[in-house]
Amino acid sequence: MSTTEKGMIRIDGEGGLPVSEVRQLLSTIEHAYNSLLIFEAATEPASTSRTGGVPIWTPEPKFSLEESMTLVLPSDRLVLQRVELASPGFWEFMGTLNPLEVIRKYLQDRHERQKDRAYRAALEAEKMRMQILLDETELIGKRLRIAKEVGAPEHITASLLNELVYRPLEDLGAVQDKGLIVAVPEVRRLSEGKREVVQAA
Repeated sequence: MSTTEKGMIRIDGEGGLPVSEVRQLLSTIEHAYNSLLIFEAATEPASTSRTGGVPIWTPEPKFSLEESMTLVLPSDRLVLQRVELASPGFWEFMGTLNPLEVIRKYLQDRHERQKDRAYRAALEAEKMRMQILLDETELIGKRLRIAKEVGAPEHITASLLNELVYRPLEDLGAVQDKGLIVAVPEVRRLSEGKREVVQAA
């Protein structure tokens, strides 16, 4: 599924990184973006309503970046638009708006909550963070509610969440913990050549 609504996300970071860490940063961001885009397509209401709530495709365990790349149309792929490798610096990516907003929300929320050491140390906090993401993020929460309403089996929705939402975002969180992502200040909607800030921290 190709969508016309595009956006731009800026991810703040530091320069002077080893090449291996830059490679990890870029591949983790791309995999999270691809996975969220595929989640959106797999839970498209028009498709699931015709199949009794069963998505037309579900990922195998340990769904990889290479696999995700084969399912994303060239027009929807994440594009690195601009980089400034200073300290501080930033990475700017262009892609489909909804997955970019989920990434921004997840990383920004995680960054704010990590300021509280007790929160960061609590295992229950990760579950709470994911639940907030499911409840408040249009792309994920709304799609899951619709899938349940039309009868999607629980093991199917669990597989979609684990492989296309939880695991890629947790990998992104691990990259953030290493200090490779400092902040995600904004996502901008790109419409008719204009840039409009969707939400800024």
